[in-house]
Amino acid sequence: MESKKLDIAFYGNSDVLDVAKQLLGKVLVSEYEGVVCSGLIVETEAYRTPDDRANHSVKFGHTKRGRGMVSQAGFAYVYYCRNHPLFNVLVGEETSGDCVLIRAIEPQSGIEMMKLRRDKITEPRHLTNGPGKFTRALGITVEKTHHANLCDANSPVYILDNEIDSSLIEITRRIRVEGAGKEADTRMWRFYLKGNKFVSELNYKWREWLDK
Repeated sequence: MESKKLDIAFYGNSDVLDVAKQLLGKVLVSEYEGVVCSGLIVETEAYRTPDDRANHSVKFGHTKRGRGMVSQAGFAYVYYCRNHPLFNVLVGEETSGDCVLIRAIEPQSGIEMMKLRRDKITEPRHLTNGPGKFTRALGITVEKTHHANLCDANSPVYILDNEIDSSLIEITRRIRVEGAGKEADTRMWRFYLKGNKFVSELNYKWREWLDK
């Protein structure tokens, strides 16, 4: 049976923590440069308003960057961190600012194009096992993907439904939310698939935590 694209009900009718868990095992797809690339989502993090200081709509408020998150559920929020594009999915009611950061995927299709985009990286695991790695592998940028409607039939980026065994889901603290306060750092809002080798590596040096 052909997988269905996730619709607005998936993104808009649930708490951000639930969506972050439910996105695990779904399939993220990009269609850029005439090539379809896809991967199984294996790691996510939730960012919630109004008291999560790691959330950009809280941290940056009414600045241009903070306002960049205000849009309808099911839209993409993409921004650069140290020149690496990070891909988030907006969740909940319009203007809420809740989002889920996709941190890693397991490659499924378009792997040769992923290798080209990631230059000299040839090992599939290292193509996509980090938030700044998989975006480059999938051709995702702020210019092309920010505020893309993931539910639109013509969107070049979207997420397909897929089911996994919920017993595989592990829950931990989020990674590197320095400057957002002790409470933000200790919240158990990171979710990943137990034993999956494409989950991002945790022992980064600071300048290497997004990419090689």
